[in-house]
Amino acid sequence: HLLQGHGPLAGAGTGLILLLIDAVIGFTLLEMLALWGFHRITGRGLAPAAWVPNLLAGLSLMLALRALAADASWPWIVAGLMGSALAHAIDLRRRWPG
Repeated sequence: HLLQGHGPLAGAGTGLILLLIDAVIGFTLLEMLALWGFHRITGRGLAPAAWVPNLLAGLSLMLALRALAADASWPWIVAGLMGSALAHAIDLRRRWPG
């Protein structure tokens, strides 16, 4: 299979790479929860509509990278990339003037 077991992410360091990616994904989820909770409790800060699409775009890219590092089949990698593209498009549309 084209993407399985080949390339720079294959090998002994894969476990460490997966652990680092998982840590970044976990931190991003905690960041989302903290931003949402702060806004909900205090009424201050950014409303979720202002930041959710942006963070989802980044999170989707991290999931695609994780799928690649884990030698997942290509549809999982494409799903992460497409999720990121969709979240990015939503964010751009929301910010576009007029």
